Amino acid sequence: MNKRKEDAIALIKMIIRELSGNFINLPFIVNYEKPLTDIYIKHNEIIITMETLGVKKEDIKIYTTKRTIKIRANNKFYKNIKLPFKINPNNTKATYNNGILEIKTKILNP
Repeated sequence: MNKRKEDAIALIKMIIRELSGNFINLPFIVNYEKPLTDIYIKHNEIIITMETLGVKKEDIKIYTTKRTIKIRANNKFYKNIKLPFKINPNNTKATYNNGILEIKTKILNP
């Protein structure tokens, strides 16, 4: 093997060693899935549909702020959606039917 390849391999090994050291002190690592998500705007309303197959309705938690919607289902998935518009967090509604989660919220001052 030539010197250049040996140096590249040594560098890669060093990077892997450095990066893996960052995870040693974590109490656990959760492998969240990334659910299929569609986001669209219709008549001053943001509509989010998300495929959440295999998740019980009571396990889904939705958190809203003026510019974000966070969806979590136990350790199955987590989604943080940053919105380009302000919304009223208290006016967000969600429905769940046959593994499809739909979230609707009005846009404030579009």
